[in-house]
Amino acid sequence: MRPDRAQTYCPLVRMPLAPGTRLGPYEILGPLGAGGMGEVHRARDTRLDRVVAIKTLPLDVSADPLRRQRLEREARAVASLKHPHICALYDVGEHDGAVFLVMELIDGTTLAERLTGGAMPLDDALACAIQIAEALDAAHRHGIVHRDLKPGNVMLTRGARPGPPHATLLDFGLAKIASDEAGPIHDAPTVLSPVTREGEILGTLHYIAPEQLEGRPIDARADIFAFGAILFEMLTGRRAFAGTSQASVIGAILHTPPPAVTDLAPGVPRALSHLVGICLEKDPAHRWASMHDVLLQLKAMALEPDASPAADASRGNTRERLAWTVAAVAAAAALVLTVFALSDRDAAPDAAGRTMLSVLPPDGAILAYGEAPQVSPDGTRLAFVAREGAGSTRIFVRDFDGAAARPVRGTEHASMPFWAPDSRRLGFFAQGQVRTVDLAGGPVQTLAPAPVPRGGAWSTHDEILFVAVPNQPPTRVPAGGGPAVPVPVSEGVSSLRWFPSFLPDGRHYLYLAARARGAGDVRYLQVGSLDTTETWDLGPIGASAVYAEPGFLLFRREGALLAQPFDLASRQLRGSPTPIVDDVGYNVISYQGLFSASSNGVLVFQDSKPGSQLTWFDRDGRRLGPATPPGDQNNFCLMADESRIVYEMADVTSGSVDLWMVDGADRQPTRLTFHSDIDFYPQCAPAGDDIVFASLRDGPPNIWRLPVGSPGSESLILQSPVAKIPSDWSRADLVFFGVLNRETFWDIHVLSLADGSTRPVVETRAEERNAQISRDGRWLAYVSNESGAFEVYVQPFPLTSARWQVSQGGGMLPQWAGSGREIYYMAPDTSLISRSVTVTAAGLTLGEPRVLMRTNVTGWETANHSSQYRVTSDGRRVLVNTVTDAVRSISVVLNWTTASER
Repeated sequence: MRPDRAQTYCPLVRMPLAPGTRLGPYEILGPLGAGGMGEVHRARDTRLDRVVAIKTLPLDVSADPLRRQRLEREARAVASLKHPHICALYDVGEHDGAVFLVMELIDGTTLAERLTGGAMPLDDALACAIQIAEALDAAHRHGIVHRDLKPGNVMLTRGARPGPPHATLLDFGLAKIASDEAGPIHDAPTVLSPVTREGEILGTLHYIAPEQLEGRPIDARADIFAFGAILFEMLTGRRAFAGTSQASVIGAILHTPPPAVTDLAPGVPRALSHLVGICLEKDPAHRWASMHDVLLQLKAMALEPDASPAADASRGNTRERLAWTVAAVAAAAALVLTVFALSDRDAAPDAAGRTMLSVLPPDGAILAYGEAPQVSPDGTRLAFVAREGAGSTRIFVRDFDGAAARPVRGTEHASMPFWAPDSRRLGFFAQGQVRTVDLAGGPVQTLAPAPVPRGGAWSTHDEILFVAVPNQPPTRVPAGGGPAVPVPVSEGVSSLRWFPSFLPDGRHYLYLAARARGAGDVRYLQVGSLDTTETWDLGPIGASAVYAEPGFLLFRREGALLAQPFDLASRQLRGSPTPIVDDVGYNVISYQGLFSASSNGVLVFQDSKPGSQLTWFDRDGRRLGPATPPGDQNNFCLMADESRIVYEMADVTSGSVDLWMVDGADRQPTRLTFHSDIDFYPQCAPAGDDIVFASLRDGPPNIWRLPVGSPGSESLILQSPVAKIPSDWSRADLVFFGVLNRETFWDIHVLSLADGSTRPVVETRAEERNAQISRDGRWLAYVSNESGAFEVYVQPFPLTSARWQVSQGGGMLPQWAGSGREIYYMAPDTSLISRSVTVTAAGLTLGEPRVLMRTNVTGWETANHSSQYRVTSDGRRVLVNTVTDAVRSISVVLNWTTASER
């Protein structure tokens, strides 16, 4: 370890330690250098006979509690970070009043020394930048902001083989941990008091962010600024902010934009120059949101086989190669063109004069079907839900002037995102809560429970309106946090107050409602008010709708997206609807159209391609073949003979979901239910030919029974005003089902088919789901989020106080093996996990978790009570509801209003 030998910003009286001095077991060999926060010596650990670096706080300032606290800060910061590009901390101690750190000795050259020779070769600069970014990303994830990032705190070493140098990040003496002056940047176990004296500037001048110079609160984006300044210097050989005095340097940082990297180094790719420019934005809100975003960009550039500007101009991304045009057609605005690589085909006006193109997800990511993509109100950003690799789904955001979509930190397991009017914040639902996140940085904020959400909207008055539970009034909550209260609603609406969407005044909102008519409900679009129970009926529009300038409602009907003039004053539709585009997707479970629109003419939507197929695999994950034709399939069960499969199939044209059965002998599907409302969540009898299922006919989900040999002859067996979803059927003719209660959210109840009685089984303040009874009826597995994350648990049945946690790090969808000696569950990365089960006198003994197979299962993230896989009773085969469209795209219409004007 070696400190920066250049001038530091905090002068210090130095007292070098003489060679031979002992600090406990460490013998000083000689000085390495000095910095603002201490002196560094080469030393020998006499116990292990190894050479180390020791950093001491000088004796003449050892009594200063501020300096001492900073040294302790560095010890805690470095000790919590174990990373190949962060200098390792071995020990911390005190000897005769001198506090010291024992650290890894790195013999090499500081980046500052290397840069005295000018710019680095592009490959070396990019490789070192990635290594530094990895180190900072790791620190930021631990809640640590370095605050003194500079070339002198990066050590470069080279191995025996040719290649770029190895970069190691040093010196966390100024690190900001957890809840320093600006508040927490991330969860961290240690909270230290602020240590910055009023008026004191920390860090080395040329790399200090503007907000740090001005004494404003800082977060990880200050390190991103410093990183940009370092990368600028690595690529150009010049500092980004120059001056002949401290005052002139400060003025340049605060007020003067640096030149583009490509102006000084024409051989640098424009994309890399663009990345540096965003790092060096004066306003932290305009920088990259996280170091992880910067790291992803750098790694993508490193994978390019040719990084030359010429190739940059002609090649583009191999999957996304076109000139992106962003429309601004509100009132008198003209079409604005922005270069943006997006798809493999060129954008060109269609017959209606609109420019249409496709946005692909990041490489290796799969868009979550059934989730509406959301364009920001100002038309500059796109938010969508996708799953990257084997990880969980989360929100990605793509700037229309940026190079790639980036994941939004803290949005794992998110669904149904919605934008704030400022286009900088997002609302979303995850883990049974409505949450918000500022894309400029900061922690995710949890606002209120939303166990079964049906959409949210953000008003111009900074309030969030959301539906927490189906068939209950919407709830409003301040976006900054506060009490959540129901809004007044008309008594004339029987059910469904879903997917609210604000009108421009921020007091009135669109929503989907339902009225009873004949054998079922008819869905209507209505306007409601935050302040009164008055409503305005817009007619039988069966899916969610949004208002879009200049004065239209956009809604989906029979697969097409329509625009119809809307009078804001009277809150009524006018004229006739005009088709905008065909084949717009639709979530048949939630009645949400998969589209959104900005206030300036940008429309985005997902198409209605089918998305899944039931597929057989062996126990090791080898594909055996399909069990059903492709389609929009979801929950399913195996009949007792395990040759027949009952599954739900969505029809995006009619907007209904019905139950079908396929026989393994001929694979010809047979339709079992024919009602216009949704029939879903089938559970097969453990013996015989019956199924039970949930249906939205006659109100909230009720439970029905059907002999599969008599399609259309179902009968109602359990009806009540609350939602009920069956999850399993025992050999004792007990049907376990989830119940949605207002106070306790999802609980587990059981229905006796013998006498029709019901009783609660697991009922707590947490959410309990996915109840599965063992074959012998003695053990109940289920999922609960009482720990903050969904985990699988097992209890005796009938329940006692004994309980075992089966999953670790998250789990859903438990299932018992036919033998009862094994239990399965799905991990958050959609791996199928097995644990052996041994029954003892003391209860259960669980074996070590074992990954059986990696699945490409669909529906895990919304698996309130889902059945997305089934293991045969002998444990040899697994039936999985598998995603079939590995790559889906989001369609973008840049000037959709041209169609409505014709």
